[in-house]
This record gives sequence, structure tokens and C-alpha cells, in this order.
Amino acid sequence: AIEDSVLARFDIGKSNRLMEEFPIMREKIDWILSRTLMQSERRILSFTMMEAKERYQCFLREQPEIAKRAKQEYIASYLGVTPSSLSRIKRSL
Repeated sequence: AIEDSVLARFDIGKSNRLMEEFPIMREKIDWILSRTLMQSERRILSFTMMEAKERYQCFLREQPEIAKRAKQEYIASYLGVTPSSLSRIKRSL
């Protein structure tokens, strides 16, 4: 993490027992997991279906606050390009 963060760690056995006792927990966890899976799938697809410039534009739309705070080298790595390529992309916009 490049900033202070709060992390959660779950013991799968305890999580399963909680979900059995509290069905609302299962709904919430299922929602979080499905959302995370969809985000991962979109990111993977972006690498195969989009040019770097399109990935950057999508990143700016979806993560504007991170785009303002993160170092260019981290953004470039996330997008799968070099920092110099990211600079060229930014200049072309």
C-alpha cells in the first residue's frame, strides 16, 4: 500500500460459521466477492481488448482520486506500461 490502509483478514472457518448464523453476512460477503471478481475480470479484459491509451482513460474515469495521489510509476505499472510510455500518453490527451 502506498497510503495508510485498513485491512481485514478472515478465517474461512469462522467466516463460514458466521454466514450460517447470520444470512445477511453471506449476502454481504457474496456481494463483495462478486464485485471484486468483476473488477478483476474487467482489468484482465482491458489488457487484451484495449490499447494503453484507452486503459489510461478508463483508469482516469474509474479511479480519479487515485490518479491524483499515486506516483506516475505506480500508475504505469498498474496499466502495464513504462513510465515514459505513460508520459507520452498523457501528452497526447
